Amino acid sequence: VWLTAPVRAEASAAADEESGALEEVTVTARKVRENEQDIPLTIQVLTGERLDEADLSRLFDLQHQVPGLVLNTAGMFGAGFALRGVSDQGGMHLNGVYLGSSQLAIARMFDLDRIEVLKGPQGTLYGRNANGGSINFFTRAPEDGLGGELEGAFGSFDTARLQGHVNVPVGSAAMRLAFIGSDGDGFIRNSVDDRRFGEADYWGLRGSLAAEPNERWRIDLTAQRVYDDGASAELWLPNPTYLPDPDDIHLTTVTLADPFLRTKSDFASLTAEYDLGFASVRSITGYAHNETNDLDDCQGLPFLLSC
Repeated sequence: VWLTAPVRAEASAAADEESGALEEVTVTARKVRENEQDIPLTIQVLTGERLDEADLSRLFDLQHQVPGLVLNTAGMFGAGFALRGVSDQGGMHLNGVYLGSSQLAIARMFDLDRIEVLKGPQGTLYGRNANGGSINFFTRAPEDGLGGELEGAFGSFDTARLQGHVNVPVGSAAMRLAFIGSDGDGFIRNSVDDRRFGEADYWGLRGSLAAEPNERWRIDLTAQRVYDDGASAELWLPNPTYLPDPDDIHLTTVTLADPFLRTKSDFASLTAEYDLGFASVRSITGYAHNETNDLDDCQGLPFLLSC
């Protein structure tokens, strides 16, 4: 349960939509910009507005919006997904850059322009790791106008979240700074000392630059870091023998350890596009790095015991 209070300051106004007309959604599923309605692919697109309405901040929640998609986020082992029953550990991209580590794929999502979910084998364009399909994430690019947005939310387990962005034009370029932060209590209770685990504690910061030096060149640069410090919810069910109340097994654990799951994910991409007149040339360069530290109690006993 979330209570949100958004505050916006925008320098531009949206044009009125034509009554009864379908919204045109531009995608790059085939590496070129096309109308979603014109490409011969089974694709589902979730726009930024749809993501904001659904309040999606985790990859795991995406499966509730895409039919045929099943996601598994298994702690330090990262994310695996299945599309139409075909499992993949890869097949995920951010701004056109392949996310080689499955941990990078479950980093917190924020300030996204859209998510494109391609169903069916995509090996021709996306490589051998896309047997079941591909999930492509695109961040919001800097805009020409000066503006910003700030949103605060408060939800279950005393969880508070703040997110927003600032957009600043600079000559023929524009910069965008987006951020998100969350802090709260966990949803798993330690029945020995009432400690909480599985809290949603994380923060993310992203800087973007878009520049058009002349009529032919466009350069997009993005860099971000996401740090997730929520204590591990990957705790084993307790032995009822050690519970104060044997019936109180729901959302509880028994441990004297200090389990944690800390993930730091860094990402950077540089896209340069040159218009030749009759065609365009695009270069995408990316960097992705992930570091995960994990300590779990896999016995569910009130004393430490190796797994």
